[in-house]
Amino acid sequence: MPVGKSTDWYSCVSGIITAWYGMNIPNRNRVKTTSEPGKRHFAKTKPLSEPSRTEITVAGLGPNNPFKQFGGDTGAKARFDPARVNPNNMAWSLVALTTVAPPTRGRWVNAWGQDVKLAEFAQRAFRVAEIATQQVRSAWLQNQPLAAKSTIHDFTCGGTHLIYSLVVAVRNGYLEQNAEQRLRDQLAMMIYRMWADIDLIDRFFADTPNGSQPLPRWASLDAKWKFLGHAFEVYHYASRHQLVRPTAAEARIVDRARQLLPRLAKEVRELDLDAVRRHNEDLFRQFVGDTCHAYRGVHLI
Repeated sequence: MPVGKSTDWYSCVSGIITAWYGMNIPNRNRVKTTSEPGKRHFAKTKPLSEPSRTEITVAGLGPNNPFKQFGGDTGAKARFDPARVNPNNMAWSLVALTTVAPPTRGRWVNAWGQDVKLAEFAQRAFRVAEIATQQVRSAWLQNQPLAAKSTIHDFTCGGTHLIYSLVVAVRNGYLEQNAEQRLRDQLAMMIYRMWADIDLIDRFFADTPNGSQPLPRWASLDAKWKFLGHAFEVYHYASRHQLVRPTAAEARIVDRARQLLPRLAKEVRELDLDAVRRHNEDLFRQFVGDTCHAYRGVHLI
């Protein structure tokens, strides 16, 4: 049996921080947050890339390492150990593996001799999302503003990558344990957040000392740009595959958010990005990455 470390499909290059996603800005009195200072996001994910020679070596696999399998694939599936995937990193593994392994090929023995059942990993991702959105669910059901940030806000990009991965899994046929209805609930909460998160972000930064200064102002803009860009990426992907059916009230929320997105785009376009970079390299990188997600979200329509 090979020795060494297993891998998931989350490759970090450098820590990316914004104030909304964990930068330590003191004296935020009226908007509570469960976030700890210094929460990090990562700049690079390549879930479908070929494993590098270094990765293969670290995992303890030789270039021609044989192993038993139920599915018939080598490489990525051989090196996947679901038990070692951090909950915040599950999205990339779920997207990659449910894309290359439909349910009929969703069970295999990895390079460490472990019986991997991808359907169980998908269910774990659903449970992670449901636990992380418990506080959001309460406000959503009552159609009330969010009183504070919740666990889902501490996931990369506000948990939108995790929700996207659930859409991909359901689209690819992983439907166990009422997955379609559970996905609809997650998408409905994400639609609710299209106004509730924007409102909370505004209150969060209004309570920040020197909130009118460039750095907090830029961070506020990026927080809204990040969430809406990612949310529309998820929403339009789900819509393209007929996995979201908004109610009339939800459609109105989506329309209002869709009207806000071009205004945010105009603000981003008018930014002096050189000045942003001089102040905070990480925030500059956030703007670049978030713009890519927003662009894709718009063009998935």
